[in-house]
Amino acid sequence: MNKYKGVEGINQITEAVFYCREKWEMERSCIEGSALLAKVLRRLGYSNAYLLTVHIQINNGALQRWADENGISDVEVDVLECEIESAFQIQIGKGVFSADRWPGHLVVVVPAVLENQHVVIDMTILQANLPDRNIIIEDPVTFYTAETFVTGETLYKFDINNARFIYEAYPEDKSYNDDHDCMELDGIDEAESYVLKLLFNESVSG
Repeated sequence: MNKYKGVEGINQITEAVFYCREKWEMERSCIEGSALLAKVLRRLGYSNAYLLTVHIQINNGALQRWADENGISDVEVDVLECEIESAFQIQIGKGVFSADRWPGHLVVVVPAVLENQHVVIDMTILQANLPDRNIIIEDPVTFYTAETFVTGETLYKFDINNARFIYEAYPEDKSYNDDHDCMELDGIDEAESYVLKLLFNESVSG
């Protein structure tokens, strides 16, 4: 019997994968971390869980306050136009392709968990944790959104510790699989087995 049903179950699965990410050297790779989470979710009954390419813009609190005070859209605000020294902005998922690095960013989607809302899980957003820039992220990000976000029609925005996070989906972008199927990465099956043993309180080694 699968005890990991619904939102609480998905959260527990995410926590287990997050706990294992360092052991399997997946703590900074959004492809590896997201692929592992998707595999575990599928194994535990969420067969429709899938990967989604996204772009993220993060405005720290100083920049967002300046934008609000000046009537500037949070999406369009340009940190170079802000004279506040502590203002900072980061873009994730729109880098330059290189031989050893995919420039995009991946999240995992579990469709229709809450009526018409999808669960979106960003396992590796902690790579953007920059306390010295007042962008403080302590855990993976999970949010609930309508179909229009995952189809790329609308943005999804929220605040964490005063910083504004703006997610935009690119559902047609599957370039994360250009070199190989990320669901078949070396070591991912062993990592999946390790996570499942943790979730079902079985002994693990290594």
